[in-house]
Parts: sequence; C-alpha cells; structure tokens
Amino acid sequence: MPDTFLALDAGTTNIRAMVVDVNGRVLGQSSNPLSIHYPQPGHVETDTDSFYEVALKTVSECLASAEITATDIASLGITGQRTSLVVWDKTTGVALSPIVSWQDLRGIARSQTLLEAGYPLIPLSSACKLESVLADIPEGVARFNNGDLAWGNVDTYLAWQFSKGTIYATDASQACATGYLDLMTSGWNEDLIAFQALNPESFPRITDTIGIAGVTNADVLGAAIPVGAIVGDQQCAALAQGCLQPGDSKITYGTSGTCNLNTGSTCLMAAGAYPLVLYRNGNETVFCLETMIITAGAMLDWLVYGLHIGESSEELLGLAESVPDSAGVFVLPALQGLGSPHADSSRTATLDGLTRGTSRGHVVRAALEGIAYRTRDMLDSLYDQAGYSSSGVLRVDGGMTRSSVFLQTLADVTGLTIEAMSPTDATTYGAALLAGVSAEHWRLDDLSGLKNTSMIVESCWSADERDTRYEAWCQRFQL
Repeated sequence: MPDTFLALDAGTTNIRAMVVDVNGRVLGQSSNPLSIHYPQPGHVETDTDSFYEVALKTVSECLASAEITATDIASLGITGQRTSLVVWDKTTGVALSPIVSWQDLRGIARSQTLLEAGYPLIPLSSACKLESVLADIPEGVARFNNGDLAWGNVDTYLAWQFSKGTIYATDASQACATGYLDLMTSGWNEDLIAFQALNPESFPRITDTIGIAGVTNADVLGAAIPVGAIVGDQQCAALAQGCLQPGDSKITYGTSGTCNLNTGSTCLMAAGAYPLVLYRNGNETVFCLETMIITAGAMLDWLVYGLHIGESSEELLGLAESVPDSAGVFVLPALQGLGSPHADSSRTATLDGLTRGTSRGHVVRAALEGIAYRTRDMLDSLYDQAGYSSSGVLRVDGGMTRSSVFLQTLADVTGLTIEAMSPTDATTYGAALLAGVSAEHWRLDDLSGLKNTSMIVESCWSADERDTRYEAWCQRFQL
C-alpha cells in the first residue's frame, strides 16, 4: 500500500513540493522559481504554460529527492497562492490568459463600483478582476457563459491539468478568497455572479478542504493519485501550525506577511480584517479572520533586484547582522499598497532618514524593522477588533523566519515570544499532512503534535523602549 503523502505548493514566486512519511518526517522536497512579469503599472502576471512546466518539474524532482515514485504516494495535497486567476479552454486545456497574480491591481476601479452596488470586495480579489480577464479573450464572456471556458485559482487549474479535466473544483478556503463565496451558505454568491452577467454553472464545484476531490491521470504524474486536500496557502499554514482552537493565530512571512486568527464556528467581522473559511470538513466549517502585510519578503526582493543592494536575500540578512541598529533609517514596506488595518492601495513604500553615514546594512535593518513594526500595527488592530487577547506567543513560519536577526527584531518590536516552526515551509508541510488526514492516517487534531519548533526568541527591549520606538516609526509615516 502507498505510504507517503505528496504536497504541491504553488506560491507567488516559487513552486514547492514535499513528500512526508507516515511519521510526519520530510523525506524529500524541491523548489523552483517562477518568473513574474509586470506588463504595465499595477499588472502582475505569470506565464501559465511556464507555470505548469515548473509544477511538473518540481514534483518530479521532489519524488527523486525522496527516492520514491508516484506509485508510492497515497494522497496529494494541493495548496498555493489565492485570489490569482487563470482562464483556459475546457476542450483543449490550453490556457487563454496568464496567471493574474493576487498582487495585481487592475481590479481597483471595479472594486469601487462593486462596493457602490453593495458588494464590498477588496481590489485584490478575483471577483474584481475576472471580468477584465474574460474581456481580453475574444468572445470570452460569451464562451464562458456557454460553458466552453473554465476559470479558477492555481489550485483549480492544477487539479484540472493533473486529472486531464476530470477535476474541476476548488475548496471552500480557496473559494472564499476569490470574493465569490457566500460565507453564510458556503456556496457561490449567485447574486454577485448575476450582477456581473456571468453564468454560475461555469464556476468550479466547491469541495471540502479535506476529502477526495478526484484522482490524477496516470499519464501526467505517473500514477492515479487521489487528490485528498485542496486548501488556501495561508489557511494551510495555520493548520500546520496547529491553530485549531478559537483564538489561535499564526503569521506566515513569505512575499507578504499574513496572519490568520481562528474564530471557530463564528464568522466574525472586524475592521481591517476579512473573514475567510479556515477549512471545511464534512458538516463542520471553521472560520478565521485574516490580516495582511502586503509587502514583507517582497521588500527584500526589491532591495536585491530593484536597488541591487545585494545579490540574494541571504546576503541581505548578513548585511543586517553587520550593524547593531538602523542608525535612524526608517522604512515603510508598502510596495503594493498598505494592507491591514489601513487597506490603502494608494500608499507607496518609503525609505527615510538617509545620511552620508547610511550603509547597506542600515537600510536592510530598517526594512526588517519596518516589517516588524507593521506586524505590531496589524496585530494590535486585529486583537482589538476581534475581541481576543494575545497569548503572548506568536507562531511564525515562512522563508523570512530562517533569519535569526529578523526573529529577534520581531520579538523586540512586538514584545511577544516568537516561536518559529520547522520546517519553515509550513504551507507545503501542511498540505502533505492534510493529504494524510484525507487518507485517514491522521486525525485533524493530530496536526499540532507533528510540527517542531526550530527557534524560540524573547524580546530584549523594555516595554518603554518598545513603545517609544514604535510611536516614532508611526509618527514618521503618519500612521
């Protein structure tokens, strides 16, 4: 019998795969970068054909790393970036659009008109961009409404391609991020879809987060593998972190910095946050509140590729360790607008306080501090609005948490005990674990006992120093 679980995590800048055994140990993993294109200001895209080729390559490399074949896989978990979208031909499977990233801002104007019509949606949501993407395809709306075209996030596209069209589905956690899910019914919001003159019958079916959505085609991955979990990346990381009780929360630091707070069976509303389905499993739907620092790891990428301060994120972190502080340099990380709790898409990033004595290390250190200050900014508002008290511990994961200097900065600025998860790729790991739950190897409650903590960091600043520095940062940027 197959006894390993495969995860595929289609992120914003990378695609990762991981194989986990029945003891929760990582047997093999692989990661490959994605090319992102900016065809015009505000537009952020990935070539769909290239994306699929990278996905197949990553799975192949991962299986080789684990020294197994596809026939050894009991279940596949698919996760990845949410509220991106792609449109493809149902007959041929050929993509008719690029993958329009969640970061893409072409939905700003449509978001405003939808708000005026009674549909409060953030500009980043798929519901604010799908009409525009269809309009760029010859007779796109008519073909979509006739059932000739399919659309979805990357999870839906991958499930379709891996199954050669037998799986046209997404789960409730991914569906809610599109803006099209009716949170009260867990079905598609047909009023919104009708307002946009689209056919709800052309939308993918909504499945449980955990459960067999279908089976891959043996000609694609090398075996007929049950697709046992489809889940949004941030919700997946929260489950991997063991955020199973109301009040539990985590932050994943990747391209963005995203916090998910478990609110149980209650769908809470809070200013500066938005409610999502954490997971749906049978008759149980668990909700969360999500807040986001839109620019986190993307700030380091910009310092490398935009300002050429270093050649890699690793080099930047070494520069940050080379100086004791930021020497009066301040950074507001807002390359794609200012996220929670401000929700200001017009705000831009700011680098302030430069002198002749400013070094590259000071700039990088200030960028890390800016991300940490935005974390405090976000958390203070989230807990206040949601009515929960902080436990004093912040669970974190993601690529940036490999940096001890960032974790110390985060502890100093927030005053919280920082617990960094191992493996740091909680999203990928969580998808493999959920695949195992689907295969009935684990129960959902078992997940919190499978993760390891790689580092625990306490604050070195006094409460007065912490508050004084935070207030100075807020005043500098009028927050």
